[in-house]
Amino acid sequence: MGRLRGTEAVTEPPEHPDNPDHGERSRRALLSVLEDQQQAENALRASEARLNEAQRLAHVGSWSLDLTTSRLSGSAELYRIFEIAPQSVVASYEDFLHVIHPDDRAAVDAARRQSLATRAPYVIVHRLLFPGARVKHVEERGETVCASDGSPLYRLGTVQDISERVAKAAELEHLHGMLAALVEGSLDAIFVKDEDGRYLIGNRALADLVGQSPDAVVHADDFALFPREVAERFRADDRRIMASGQVESYEENVRVGGRSAPYLTTKGPLIIAGEVRGVFGITRDVSLLKDVQTDLTRARDELEERVRERTRQLAAANRELETFAYAVAHDLKAPLRGIAGYSHMLADDYRAQLDADGQQFLANIARGIEQMNDLIDDLLAYSRLERCALRCVTVALRPLVDEVLADLHGVIGQQGARIEIDLDQLAVCADPQGLTVVVRNLIDNAVKFSAAVPSPLIRISGQRCGHSTKLAIEDNGIGFDMRFHDRIFEMFQRLQRSEDYAGTGVGLALVRKAMQRMGGRVYAESTPGQGSVFRLEFPDGKAGAAEA
Repeated sequence: MGRLRGTEAVTEPPEHPDNPDHGERSRRALLSVLEDQQQAENALRASEARLNEAQRLAHVGSWSLDLTTSRLSGSAELYRIFEIAPQSVVASYEDFLHVIHPDDRAAVDAARRQSLATRAPYVIVHRLLFPGARVKHVEERGETVCASDGSPLYRLGTVQDISERVAKAAELEHLHGMLAALVEGSLDAIFVKDEDGRYLIGNRALADLVGQSPDAVVHADDFALFPREVAERFRADDRRIMASGQVESYEENVRVGGRSAPYLTTKGPLIIAGEVRGVFGITRDVSLLKDVQTDLTRARDELEERVRERTRQLAAANRELETFAYAVAHDLKAPLRGIAGYSHMLADDYRAQLDADGQQFLANIARGIEQMNDLIDDLLAYSRLERCALRCVTVALRPLVDEVLADLHGVIGQQGARIEIDLDQLAVCADPQGLTVVVRNLIDNAVKFSAAVPSPLIRISGQRCGHSTKLAIEDNGIGFDMRFHDRIFEMFQRLQRSEDYAGTGVGLALVRKAMQRMGGRVYAESTPGQGSVFRLEFPDGKAGAAEA
């Protein structure tokens, strides 16, 4: 007896009914056939499972329509795409047609009928409409299978969900539209050329530049649009940029239509799939910008010359004022000495003959002479500070401060002020005499304006701060309102009455002038009733550690 097992024919000897082994052999043969059938069914199921998984991954469903019964059968993915439950009894052609977007049904039905009539495959893209106005885009393919006599038996095909592809295509189209609007609406000439120098893209601004229509620009080259020498330069630039692969920006003169104008151009290599396939560029007529730049340069030069002239005038006026102040102060010394001498003679020779009012008058004259003498000395010091040449050397702060404190020992002791010093080994590059004037005036002010407090305290400290060295002179005196910060450094400006606090109103002006000439600066921090701190700042290059 012969049978097929797979693709191999197996021949067995004929069995005799009386053979005792006949029944056992028949049973074994039947079991073998059943086993082969089970293996074939398992292989078919595995193949179907792989096919269904492949369709799921590709979003492709397959279908078959029996044209005699209008019954439609489809794969699991087809049901998922149409969102119909696989176990649903709704599986007719009309029910699946109902899921198609109403606006597309006629076109889909027409494509199917035409395929049936012509026996040709069809491909159509259409939409599926779901509740909530949700839409899917699908690509449907199909063909008709006919009998030997030409009568149609069934139609089979596929439906692929291409919603994601359609959405991306729409997004790309939107981006392309925006880019096209940007390029076309730009006032700058924008272009793309291929490797042979032919324009692939040229916007309206480029067409206007060469006096052509946009259609005439595309596929033309520079030799068709520009004078030969200009075109040759452009072509050389393109070759250089394609060879280097680098973007370049440069200014160039372009002659078109008998007019030459400066243009600012940026060109770069057109790289597609890692290969240089041409150049892109953007260029702008900068004639107006150059004219404005020229006007600005001319205006700047004129302004700088005016500033220099004004500076010269101010410097001359300052020199005249300083000379005048020096002369006046110097000339006032002689009559002031005469007044002082006569007042001393009057006091020595006629004191006994003067009543109380006369004695008071003499005292007032003496105080006035002293105050005037101090003012003249300050004016002379200010004038000398402005006129003299500075000699900047490294000055150790602690010895200089100690020397100033020694000079002011009497005043400090009289006021009962306590002095605290924290200077370490700091030093600054300054004019010794100028720095002495600064420190003496600030300490003198600190002592003077702390006299009214029960325990006057003057603290002198210094530190490195970033790129500078700072010296601080702090007191716990009457302080001042910071609204008047700038005013106190001006000549003859006082915040207190001279009857309450003696002074000429020149000291802080001297301090500021000296610091300016030494390349530093002075500023103050204060609160009324809580004291003041005056800070001197010497930038790097003007400061360093004291030499041992």
